[in-house]
Amino acid sequence: MVSERGIEADPDKIRAIFDMPIPRIEREIRGFLGRLQYISRFIARLTHICVPIFQLLRKSQPTVWDDQCQRAFERIREYLLSPPVLVSPTPGRPLLLYLSISDIALGYMLAQLDDSRNVQIIYYLSKRVLDYETRYVMIECFCLALVWATRRLRHYMIEAIDDDFLDEDVAIVTSLLGWHMYFDGATNHSGYGISVLLISLHGDHIPSFVRLAFSDWPPATNNIVEYEACILGLETTLELRIRQMKVFGDFNLVLRQIQGGWKTRDVKL
Repeated sequence: MVSERGIEADPDKIRAIFDMPIPRIEREIRGFLGRLQYISRFIARLTHICVPIFQLLRKSQPTVWDDQCQRAFERIREYLLSPPVLVSPTPGRPLLLYLSISDIALGYMLAQLDDSRNVQIIYYLSKRVLDYETRYVMIECFCLALVWATRRLRHYMIEAIDDDFLDEDVAIVTSLLGWHMYFDGATNHSGYGISVLLISLHGDHIPSFVRLAFSDWPPATNNIVEYEACILGLETTLELRIRQMKVFGDFNLVLRQIQGGWKTRDVKL
């Protein structure tokens, strides 16, 4: 709901959560979590808070509302007594992505700094860590968090391409301050490959290309290949002792294909 203050949570949806009795059975638990989804962008670390409640939905877990579930339920209600006011992004102003990584959930906050250098929150986002993802080492968790957030928030991060000046953005990159890393991965009938491009403070280009020796079955997904590309780039930056840089994933191809602007010629792509 947009007001003079900014983007606020719908008070009717908040009231509906306060009016709910404590959920006891699976249908009520799913109803509670479903209502939270309508206002999830306003709640920081939502998945972290609700982990005890999510666990009740596992087939091997008995549906028993215990003290941990009750504390999570009360924390949500307490948080919604004074939900944050979000803002719309200001065009041309850098976006800030804050990551919170644990072995149970990933949390994100997308923000910008206003003219007074105060943090203005644009969006909260969270993701539950799946069973196989708990086996990732920290650098793989970081890549997972970065790729997943960039995909979910791509509508904030990707601007329209000017088809009359296709090389304009590439020419501008070399004039930006700081290191930049661009990574991408590809899977097709020929195999799996990843590429990374590092651009130094002075505009020097350091490319890396690797062919991955994955087995044909089970086939690796695009997500896995892109994680490997991101890991390769981060390992290279560690070797070069780069302390600060901006990381970019090439998701424009995916967007253009979904929108129907570009077509793939190989059915396996």
